[in-house]
Amino acid sequence: MPNYTGHLNKWKERANIDFFTEFVKAWIPFNAWMSKNYDLDTERKIINEIKDNSSIKTKIKHFLEDTDEESNNFKNHLAMFHNILVELELKNNGNSVNFTNVVIEQNKKTVEEFKKYGFNYKALHDINIKKFIAIIEDPKGNVILNEAKDKYNYEEFCSNISIKNFSNTQKNFIKSAYKNINPSLPEDLTLTNGNDCIKIGSYKFCSDKDKIFKAIIENIYALRCLLFHGDIEPTDETNTLFESAYFVLKYMLKAIS
Repeated sequence: MPNYTGHLNKWKERANIDFFTEFVKAWIPFNAWMSKNYDLDTERKIINEIKDNSSIKTKIKHFLEDTDEESNNFKNHLAMFHNILVELELKNNGNSVNFTNVVIEQNKKTVEEFKKYGFNYKALHDINIKKFIAIIEDPKGNVILNEAKDKYNYEEFCSNISIKNFSNTQKNFIKSAYKNINPSLPEDLTLTNGNDCIKIGSYKFCSDKDKIFKAIIENIYALRCLLFHGDIEPTDETNTLFESAYFVLKYMLKAIS
């Protein structure tokens, strides 16, 4: 006699859509379009070019500002995408994958310097020697801190400063200067209040559509990297994440068809 319960469970499993695979299937034509239209030697350079100027950017910005059915559907998928990213707290190459702490472009600021209470505080990204430097000079011009690192790590810098023999005020000033030369300075594109915003589902985002578009591209590309490199654990939650990412990517494909 057939095992109807066993058959039912197996068919229920097959009824679930594998959105990891669907995402890959949507990425293939997108990747082909990138290779055909951009004569650059790395995907990262192509992604940066798409963020600055592309037909996709024009189309997605229309979806963000319009209120027709297609635009509203896009924003609903984007809202789900945002919601799940916040819950999962993913990182790619040390950068957060979300819209609340997202790196959308490299920080062009390489020097932050100011005086407070006679002390001079300076943080410098010296590109020539490839060092991140923090300096404090007392009112007489004596250097009381001169710290240089090969790589930028704000948390590590704060930890090192915390054990130095400086006042809390001095520590906060140099940490503030050092934070502002972060080569990958993250931004929060969401809002908790204010009327100058873009409503995306039940969320409010900043009114800068260029930044939102750049964040969408960065997050979609980050998920592509995490998936292709085997860094995503296949769970119900991540499958739901890639479901929302898949639909966002499908809207991007509409802009190149």
